[in-house]
Amino acid sequence: LFWGSGLVFPLKDEQERWLGFTKVMRDLTEQKKWEIQLMESESFSKNILNSSPDCVKILDLDANLVSMNEPGKKLLEIEDFSQFKGKCWGNFWRDDDSKKVKSAIEKARKGKVGNFEAQADTAMGTSKWWDVTVSPIYDLHGKVKQFLSVSREVTLRKKAEEERKELIQQLENEKNKLVSIFEHTPGFLTFLQGRDFVFERANKAYSQLAGHRDIIGKPLLKAMPEITDQGFIELLNEVYNTGKPYYGSELKVNLQKTPKAKVEEKYINLVYTPLKD
Repeated sequence: LFWGSGLVFPLKDEQERWLGFTKVMRDLTEQKKWEIQLMESESFSKNILNSSPDCVKILDLDANLVSMNEPGKKLLEIEDFSQFKGKCWGNFWRDDDSKKVKSAIEKARKGKVGNFEAQADTAMGTSKWWDVTVSPIYDLHGKVKQFLSVSREVTLRKKAEEERKELIQQLENEKNKLVSIFEHTPGFLTFLQGRDFVFERANKAYSQLAGHRDIIGKPLLKAMPEITDQGFIELLNEVYNTGKPYYGSELKVNLQKTPKAKVEEKYINLVYTPLKD
């Protein structure tokens, strides 16, 4: 068996009398073999494209749509691709993202891979976010003949990122409110860290109580050595070890606001509260 191509035409004599037929047969087995391989190759390539969950498109050198895989049509909610075939791919993106799209195309035209993230609507008007790559497709001579565009939907990720940003902003706003309350409350407030009770933060009232000394980042006894034998370190150690807060009413404390200043005797209400990580 072989593949052949035949021609049949009438055979006549000099008086134009019909004598019979002439038949010419050509052997096309090799050519047919290549055609079958090409069809199988194209079918294989089509199956690969359709197996991708992303929107895969072939664009011509003017960035016009040539073809699109089936999952891509579903993602873009396209029922009839013929309405979009031949149209400029760049027109489907928003004006704000036109520079991104053009840049990706130009990179692919130069043999590189372009990438961008942008928002675009489906054929039904559903707004979605896409992570897009544009790659060159070469001919047998190594020249770019088409572009391969792969768009992966990242709407859920973008929404999660936006929600995370909003949450961070809300937390930042709450933090600023708390810091403002902390700074302007009339009571003496400070945060101490670790067993050496290092000053992390002190509000304005506490700073004034301490004589506006440079206490942040210093251990309590180094920043305020005059309280060494007044029992406050022992109270702090008890709170640190037990994790239970301490409440004191009208406790006497002697403070020396500057090294040369006279020690001042004051009476304070005191609360030591443990903060856990």
